[in-house]
Amino acid sequence: MKIAVSQINYRIGAFEKNLEKILSQYRYAQKKGVDLIVFPELALSGYPPQDLLERREFIEAQERVFERLVNNVNEVGLILGHFSENISSTGKPLFSSVSLLANGKVLHTTHKRLLPAYDIFDETRYFEPGSCSSPVEFNGLRFGLTVCEDIWTNQELCPECRYSEDPVSDLVEQGIDVLINVSASPFHLGKFEQRIRIANSIVTKSNTPLVYCNSVGGQDCLVFDGASFVMDENGHVFSQLPAFEEGLAIVDLDAKVGPVHAISTSHPEQAFYALKMALVDYMDRCGFKEVVVGLSGGIDSSLTASIAQSALGPDRVLGVLMPSEFTSQESIEDALALAKNLGIKTHIVPIKEMFDAYIGSLGPIFKDAPWNVTEENLQARIRGNILMAISNKFGHLVLSTGNKSELAVGYCTLYGDLSGGFSLISDCPKSLVYEIAEFINREKEIIPKRVIEKPPTAELRPGQRDEDDLPPYSLLDKVLKAYIEDGMTVEEIVNMGFTREVVERIVRMIIKSEYKRRQAPMGPRITSKALCCGRRWPVCHGFEVGD
Repeated sequence: MKIAVSQINYRIGAFEKNLEKILSQYRYAQKKGVDLIVFPELALSGYPPQDLLERREFIEAQERVFERLVNNVNEVGLILGHFSENISSTGKPLFSSVSLLANGKVLHTTHKRLLPAYDIFDETRYFEPGSCSSPVEFNGLRFGLTVCEDIWTNQELCPECRYSEDPVSDLVEQGIDVLINVSASPFHLGKFEQRIRIANSIVTKSNTPLVYCNSVGGQDCLVFDGASFVMDENGHVFSQLPAFEEGLAIVDLDAKVGPVHAISTSHPEQAFYALKMALVDYMDRCGFKEVVVGLSGGIDSSLTASIAQSALGPDRVLGVLMPSEFTSQESIEDALALAKNLGIKTHIVPIKEMFDAYIGSLGPIFKDAPWNVTEENLQARIRGNILMAISNKFGHLVLSTGNKSELAVGYCTLYGDLSGGFSLISDCPKSLVYEIAEFINREKEIIPKRVIEKPPTAELRPGQRDEDDLPPYSLLDKVLKAYIEDGMTVEEIVNMGFTREVVERIVRMIIKSEYKRRQAPMGPRITSKALCCGRRWPVCHGFEVGD
């Protein structure tokens, strides 16, 4: 049997365009002589639709295009994920479903049984879990249809997947020849390898090949990497679709032959392409044409501008230098060198006169109060206002340039460097920022070498260095990962070899700066626990560090 696997980049609620894309892929696969084509989870509506699922008109819109899709399907089978109504008087009003269509009919529908409700997932808010699974026969083979989380039952490989049911085992016991999984599985660093391990554990246990079809594209703060694959019963991937781009693979199940695209396991490379795709899709779906980035001559703004230029092209990126009396000549030179290497437009807007005007106006209030972080934050807020003014005047999207390390401990200024519409590297720890920069420079120098080598500084006071206010990033990032991503306690982190004083200080900074993160622009999630989405933490609470 020949099967086509189509990983598409759909847009939430764009039912007509999504249907057009599905039918286009279907017709192409039909001409290639396939027997069956598989599409991802919620392929008509897009994933995750969130509270749109509570709108009657949204549900009816999918019903209309689903009916048209069924009417356009002939003898070539089509499998896709969609939502369907729960006609029972109890439970949630919808199911997350997967159906097999052929010859103008719905031949089989099964409902997602395992609904994730951890981290970024909130599916129990909208969907009723399916109660059972049964195979369906098509062209002489028995298929077991599952939706995304239905195959995530191995707690050793996925500790948060604490389920008492196993849809795959139920299907295998009833006898299946092929397992199909339609997914909208969000990306994070290490997720591809985790998926392969999950899949391997299933096929080797069940002695059943797996067709895994994942969506691709950026949606708000989520990134879907695609990277769909077909794995034989021995755990060998004999067809691999690309990551971070749409693709269609035609696979011969009998001969175990299909196209194979290499998937990089390099975290800096994965992060680079994930961030590019996230920005392109956010721009396209929100209607932005160009971006504006404040260029300080530092590593964060240099990386942000470099990714934007690679994603959008140089004509759609504007760099703005906003030097103050504390900005070094080297920083100005580095920012201009970067802009030249990228081929992007620049403007220089000095802020000294604006800063002096602020200080003059506030003088009667401040009186003889000594200089402190207030004056530093004023500079950041002046710069934020300049960038937002350009955005308002010309419609550019302001890209915030803060990284995860700074955001985690609150080393950022509300209405200053936190201003913007999209925070491109907000889930990149500082150490990863440098690694991505090195990846960008792998063939030639794009980001000036001096930017990478010099100590990071906000240049908001004479001689300032980040490490005057923070622990070294090499230490900070390890503690942040242990506490935020790995969920370790203070005691456990101390036992890793860090001093209690340092660990408690960092954790206090994380907790105290939650209010800032609530007001920060969203950004793409690329780690297993992002600060912008998935992590839910009260702003006000009485839980003490070390409790």
